[in-house]
Amino acid sequence: MKYFIKVIFLVEGEEQRKSICINPGTQAKGQGGGTFAELKYHGSPDKMNASITIGIQILDLNSARDVPNSKWQKAGAQDQN
Repeated sequence: MKYFIKVIFLVEGEEQRKSICINPGTQAKGQGGGTFAELKYHGSPDKMNASITIGIQILDLNSARDVPNSKWQKAGAQDQN
């Protein structure tokens, strides 16, 4: 399965909103303890450029917090930068 990034339009009442839909490809199969992708986004709501730069599969979330310089936290896998 190939990854894709797509802008989708949501209409709520009379207001139109844009969202980014990301499918990280083979990472979406859900194998292992968790799978994450890093998204690089540049632009504005009218013009955007986005790409998936890395894919990481963590098999044990408890050991992920113990990895030196790990960018992923155990709770929510939030970026520390």
